[in-house]
Amino acid sequence: MSAFPEAAVQRPIRVLAVTATHGFRHTAAIDAAKALFQDLREASEFEFTVTESLSDLEDLDGFDVVFFANSTLRVAPEEPAGLTAAQRQALLSFVRGGGGFAGAHSALDAGYGWADYRAMVGGGLFHSHPWNQSVRISNNAPAHPITAHLGAGFELRDEIYVLDVDPSPRSNVLLSLDVASVDLRRLPDEVARPGFPLSWTRSEGNGRIFITALGHFPHVWLDESYLEHLLQGLRYAAGRLPPQENSQETAQGADS
Repeated sequence: MSAFPEAAVQRPIRVLAVTATHGFRHTAAIDAAKALFQDLREASEFEFTVTESLSDLEDLDGFDVVFFANSTLRVAPEEPAGLTAAQRQALLSFVRGGGGFAGAHSALDAGYGWADYRAMVGGGLFHSHPWNQSVRISNNAPAHPITAHLGAGFELRDEIYVLDVDPSPRSNVLLSLDVASVDLRRLPDEVARPGFPLSWTRSEGNGRIFITALGHFPHVWLDESYLEHLLQGLRYAAGRLPPQENSQETAQGADS
C-alpha cells in the first residue's frame, strides 16, 4: 500500500497534530513532520491542523484523532505553561468517547505526574535512550494492517527509548527492538526485561490508541517504511482500519 494513496471518497481524516513542547524540543524532526503534514493534505485523505497552542485541546469537536508529534508536554502547575486540568480532561473525554489518540517518539517523554495519560499510552514513560544508531526492528504483528507492509522487520537509524514500565502487558505490541542489533551492556542496570516494544495499540474507553516510539531524527519521518507505519496507525486511531481480535485493541477500557 502506498503511503500517498489517491484521496479517499469518504470524508477526510481530521487530525489535530500537537507539536508544542516543554521538555527537549526535537526541532529538526518537528519541522520535517510539519512539512510532511502539508504534503499529506494534498496527497492523501488526511487533513492536518498543526498547533503549538494547548488551548486547542479544549475544543476537539470535528477532529478524528489527536496526534502528539514529538510533544514533550508537562502538566500545570509544575510547568506554568503546561496542560491545565481542563485541557487534560478534554483530551481524556475525547478519547474515551470514541476519538483517536496517536503519539510519536517523545509523546512518551510527556505527561509526568498525570496518571491517566501514563495509563492511556500503555503504562510506561521515558527512562533513557541507550542506543542512538541503526537498529533492526522486529515485526511482532505481520498480519496487522499497521505493520503488514514491513514483513519480518526493517532497519532504521533512530534513537531508541527504554521506558520506565514495559507497556507489553497492557498493549498489543506491533514492533519491538531486535536486541541482537544493539549492545545490551549499554542498558541501565536497573532496567531488566526481555524485550523493548517500539510500537503498540490499545483501547481507552471507546477510543483507539496508536503509539510509535520512533521519530527522533528528521530522516525517520521521510523513511517509507516508517511513513506507511505512521499513516496506517493514524487510520487505525481514526477507526478506518479494523481492530484485531483477542488483543488489547478490543478490550475496551483495559487498564484505563
